[in-house]
Amino acid sequence: MKIQPIFSDTDDSSASKAFIQPSKTRKEIAAEYGIDPHTLKNWFKRDKLDIPSGDISPKFQKLIYETYGYPPLKE
Repeated sequence: MKIQPIFSDTDDSSASKAFIQPSKTRKEIAAEYGIDPHTLKNWFKRDKLDIPSGDISPKFQKLIYETYGYPPLKE
C-alpha cells in the first residue's frame, strides 16, 4: 500500500536541498511538520518505517520526506 504524502506542494529537488542535512533529531523533523515528536513516532510505527534511534541520517531523512512529503518551506 502506497502512503499518500501529507505535504507535497514543494518541488522535490529544491525541497531536498532545503531540508536534508547531515543529521537531524526527531524533534527537528516533527517541528518542520508542525507536530509533536510523539506523533512522528506514531507515524513511523503506523507506516512500519524502521528509523534507527539517535540522530536521523540523510538517508533516513530522505525516506521520511518521500513517505510523508516535504513540509512547506518557511520564508
